[in-house]
Amino acid sequence: MLFKASSSRSHAARLYQQKRQRQQRLFIVGAIALFLACVSCLAIWGACQAATKFFQPLPVHSGQFEAYMEQEFGFSKNPPSLLYAGNNLDYNLLAHPAASLFKNKLLPILPVSEDRDLKARIEQLFAEYPASKYTPHFYFYNPQTNTYVEINGYGPAPAASVIKLPILLDYLMSLDENLITVDTPLLYAEFHRAGGAGELQYRPTGQDFKANDVASQMIRISDNTCTNMMISYLGGTDAVNQRLSDLGLVNTRIRNWLPDLTGTNTISPYEMVTILNNIDHGPVISEVSRYNGISILESTHNRRLLVAPLPNQAIVAHKTGDIGTAIGDSGIVYMPDGRKYYISMQVERPYNDYTVRDMVQRTSRLLYDYVASQPPAGNDQPIAAQPTVTPVKTPI
Repeated sequence: MLFKASSSRSHAARLYQQKRQRQQRLFIVGAIALFLACVSCLAIWGACQAATKFFQPLPVHSGQFEAYMEQEFGFSKNPPSLLYAGNNLDYNLLAHPAASLFKNKLLPILPVSEDRDLKARIEQLFAEYPASKYTPHFYFYNPQTNTYVEINGYGPAPAASVIKLPILLDYLMSLDENLITVDTPLLYAEFHRAGGAGELQYRPTGQDFKANDVASQMIRISDNTCTNMMISYLGGTDAVNQRLSDLGLVNTRIRNWLPDLTGTNTISPYEMVTILNNIDHGPVISEVSRYNGISILESTHNRRLLVAPLPNQAIVAHKTGDIGTAIGDSGIVYMPDGRKYYISMQVERPYNDYTVRDMVQRTSRLLYDYVASQPPAGNDQPIAAQPTVTPVKTPI
């Protein structure tokens, strides 16, 4: 009897010990599961915060947008471009031989004064469009009188496809530096494919296309796939941005592949006019590359903005841009009498509000009539004859 009682107590003790061990294991497993759940929740919360940061819509209006750029990219209230030095510019630097200091930079625009009469007319026109809905960014330069007009023209503005203008400049400079030729085959890869204009986006990848054809379609029909191919061959966004920085540009930056519908890529009208001025003349590119670049810009298909209201005799070398929240055009207008002027205009707008087309067209006609009404300056020179080069290739 004693043996049986002792055996029963031992069996009960073992069962109790096993139950206690199972409870301890369950406690440990539960604690680990709770810890992993907390870590997972923190990771998901962090991912949501990052997603909110990267995918939140950008501000539409100028003040909000510039505040956003200040917060995100550290733009300060200093002069908006290395090319715009204001009263700090030493004009003696432009005297020979000190001009060699600008060899690897864009030549700055050095107007003597702002045309107050013209500015008043433009401001009167802009006042017809509610400032609560439309924010124009504008810069105009008249080389005949060496005057300018600027309205919100120095700070950053959403670039849309006008960002392709500085990419074209990088390509032209790369031609002169023998980093690429007009016939260099560029490989079309899947990550280049982008929506928008052009039929290349519908073609199979793995094909080669000549560099000048890609550059031409990038401007002519604003093909985003061709643009991504060109950015890729020029070294990617970091390399192109470094080139822009080396040239002296501050607000012109690529932050996203095309089509960049949210407007993270930025330009400033002043910097676009400076680029156009340097493509048109000056030492930054050769005469052959200059002719190639101007020919490409003159072939732009979209003529609904700067070009539409002008006489047929006027020739415009330009690049347009159009996304939901911004639209604009930057170009050189060659007048029949040999005079020319430069204009860049970007307008922030309510989403897909095409009233701004009328705004840009009226501004373009106002500028043309104003310049045409002025007597030609005594030192005006006709547009120089262009060198003979192989014409731009046929479209892709």
